Amino acid sequence: MKFHAQFAAGLGIALAVLNGAEATGQQYGAPAAAPTARVETAPIDSSPPDKYLVSTVLEPARRVTIMAMDDGVVKSLAVPLGATVREGQEIVQLDQTEAAARLNIAEAEVQEALAKAKGAPQGEKGISEAQVKGAQARTELARLAVERCTLKAPFPGRVIAFPVSAGQYVSKGTVIAELADVSSLRMLVPVNRTEVKSGRTLDVVCEGKTLSGKIQAILPIPDRFSPLRELAVPWAAAWVVVANDAKELEPGLRVQSPYLPLAPIAVIPSRALAVGLNGAPSVVRIVRGERVYTIPVHEIGSIAADRTQVSGDFRQGDVAIVESSVTLADGAFLRFGGEGNAQAIAEASPAPVAPVAMPTARGIAPIGAPGSAAPSRAAAKPAARKPAPRPAATPAAPATKPAAPPRGAIVPF
Repeated sequence: MKFHAQFAAGLGIALAVLNGAEATGQQYGAPAAAPTARVETAPIDSSPPDKYLVSTVLEPARRVTIMAMDDGVVKSLAVPLGATVREGQEIVQLDQTEAAARLNIAEAEVQEALAKAKGAPQGEKGISEAQVKGAQARTELARLAVERCTLKAPFPGRVIAFPVSAGQYVSKGTVIAELADVSSLRMLVPVNRTEVKSGRTLDVVCEGKTLSGKIQAILPIPDRFSPLRELAVPWAAAWVVVANDAKELEPGLRVQSPYLPLAPIAVIPSRALAVGLNGAPSVVRIVRGERVYTIPVHEIGSIAADRTQVSGDFRQGDVAIVESSVTLADGAFLRFGGEGNAQAIAEASPAPVAPVAMPTARGIAPIGAPGSAAPSRAAAKPAARKPAPRPAATPAAPATKPAAPPRGAIVPF
């Protein structure tokens, strides 16, 4: 317990770097002392990225709700739901019997006013002309009422909703249909304010496919993206417009911002971070299961002067290597020496395995037998050992012992 407490504190703990030994069947002589190293470590407390994967979907660039301008009855739906219509095409027809009758009355009143104006005395000419203009205005209103019974598309698009049915009575303001322009789509995605600019392009991932869109505007981040404020990124929200001339994209498809973390998130000492050169990703050296690995990470941001928030393929129990007195190669086999022994001495041990290629920051670390994608029961079980052959009556040489781990008090972590 005392040993593990010292390890969790990350204080300069001595590790034994165990060298390779000969293959199975090697004769054992005097154990050789393994080289030792002083390594400064820090525990890694990682958290899953699930809460930061905020939902973003494609939306039509233009969307309009078509409503009834007057009370009436839906006579017919001119197009089916989901149909693509052109500008000015009829969508819904309301019953215009009453409106047409009012138009006929208004036109008759115009004729009557004109007739009176012709026979009016010279002194009443002004009054007659005013009556004619009033009748003509009422005719225009009646004509508009007739035209409003035919609902048309204000722009080319697709009918995405029909909340009414033929024969239904609707009052003024009732939603009749919804029309969307899908020739271009837009999305509101969280971005790093310091890395984007209005008018530039931004690549996003939509259902596994990369899309390139133009940033139309940059706005403050909305409340639905509030979980992202826990990350060390100067967040903003960007409206990105994507052309859809081929009609391959549909509204409602999920979109993933390139700035969202996809791997576990942790805060590590800045000294443990090795910055990649020439576009290479940054890396962190860790100890996992008594072996050294290099993990590519994505730098999220600085938490403090000496702490950095990163995203990578971390697991519970991983320990970051902050500093080491010797170079530790990937796959190096490490064990602690005896408790309280600052300069741990270890016997020769089996040769370390070949360096394990760690996955990218978006992948999943392999588990199980080498070369497999799933745990292997055969790899998990130790190979059966055959008993050593009995020595001959007069041996010419010492009997060969089977390969076995070296003896000694080795304390694993």
